[in-house]
Amino acid sequence: MASNRGPAAAPENRAALLTAARTLFADEGVQVPLARIAEQAGVGKASLYRQFGDRAGLILAVFADNVDELERAAADPRATASSVAELVARQLVESVGFLSVVAPAANPSNPGLVGPGSRVADLFGAILADGRHGEYRDDITVRELIVAIHMFGALLYTTPEGNRRAAAETGWALVRRALQ
Repeated sequence: MASNRGPAAAPENRAALLTAARTLFADEGVQVPLARIAEQAGVGKASLYRQFGDRAGLILAVFADNVDELERAAADPRATASSVAELVARQLVESVGFLSVVAPAANPSNPGLVGPGSRVADLFGAILADGRHGEYRDDITVRELIVAIHMFGALLYTTPEGNRRAAAETGWALVRRALQ
């Protein structure tokens, strides 16, 4: 059982829970017991519920944390639309389990997805406005990038696990060619 480190440990607990959740979701899927996530993070289950409320809250927090990673990457002046899109593709492949939760809920009325989704569109908008297209053609639009990423996510979501890596390689190669 984890010891109670008090409210001052909340940020550290949150980070540990996100790290544990990301790892276990990728390894075992999003239905992994929440108690296992708390145990791996070295905190009590109550800390998990205080931080995230429920499984969906934890999943959305990991999703938002992935968007934070994209924003940090996009802030690098050497980043391009193609390099950030490659990072998005890697995140999707590594965390396809999230798609089982996010995909059915992906609609404009889901506040947990609107914020992070808008942030991704905004970061691509800023990169394109700076002329940092990378390998992609000069007339590429944010909408085209987002649609391509959604299509890639749908491919991953609908492909059986045993075939997913091969489908990801082929699918992303097609996306890359379409955007060049």
